[in-house]
Amino acid sequence: MRALFWAVLAAVLLYSGYWVVGRWQVETRLSDALVALSDQGWEVDYASLTTRGFPSRFDTTATDLVVGTPDGRLRYETPILQVLALSYRPNRLIAAFAPSQVVTVDGQTVAVTSEDLRASLRVGLSTALPLEEVRVAGTDVGVAPAGRPGLSMGTLSLAARRAEGQAVYRLGLEATGLRPLSDDAEGGAAALGGRVALDRVHLDATATLDAPLDRRSRAAPRLLALSLADLSASVGGASLVVTGDFAPDATGALAGEGRVALRDWRALLDALERAGFVPPERRGLVEGALGGLSRGQPDIEVPVTLADGWVSALGMRLVEAPRMPQRQ
Repeated sequence: MRALFWAVLAAVLLYSGYWVVGRWQVETRLSDALVALSDQGWEVDYASLTTRGFPSRFDTTATDLVVGTPDGRLRYETPILQVLALSYRPNRLIAAFAPSQVVTVDGQTVAVTSEDLRASLRVGLSTALPLEEVRVAGTDVGVAPAGRPGLSMGTLSLAARRAEGQAVYRLGLEATGLRPLSDDAEGGAAALGGRVALDRVHLDATATLDAPLDRRSRAAPRLLALSLADLSASVGGASLVVTGDFAPDATGALAGEGRVALRDWRALLDALERAGFVPPERRGLVEGALGGLSRGQPDIEVPVTLADGWVSALGMRLVEAPRMPQRQ
């Protein structure tokens, strides 16, 4: 019995020593990695960096964290970020985000608010730490670009997984309970009316980049091609589904051919106008064109073309095409 006691005590001491050494390595490597990023031209700043979580985890907390890419296209700010890792699976991480964060993309500042927003990350077991898979999920998520309409979502799930090839990624998104946001009197974001504008938005796509996502990236990789298997929005029994293959043109605007399927198009048009996706001044033109095309039927399918910076259908320019950031 005495031998068993000393054996257990020795095991506890050895494991405790392993965890202490592991914590020191985690903090040291993170600090070294942030210094290395700074040396490569990244903007990196934080107030504190600590690791806890004995006995089975390494829970690292960074406060007042700011990270920006060398080209200035992407910048992230948060008052606190927690990264959790199991001591026996160091290439898998879980991140717990603050209720309020700020992301800046090409000079456009976006305020992100949420309840219990978390992410899981898996990287490859190599020195480059290539991204293999990332998942993000949260509730009561608000996305509010400065000076532009924003959206509130009851739930949000995002996923990206590396597919075949070094820089090909399968993308997924599902958001429910979408409502428009506007700036309130105090400069924050407030939901308009409390009425759900869209029940669900879903994305199933494949993106090809010009470089893989790993720690060697000195700038955000550029999108080369985007294939949409399903980009859909639904409200009640009405839905819109977009499919197609697209790529950025010389100006960064997406170009290509696709198809749009509409079910119960009048109800869907009402919802899209409420959500701000169809400008009120174009409502009459769109409704007239869809009414003529439907020939009195509730469901229609139309081809769409993205070219010269515009989304066109039925011989009309409807809205500006999405624009991808261009490397300087």
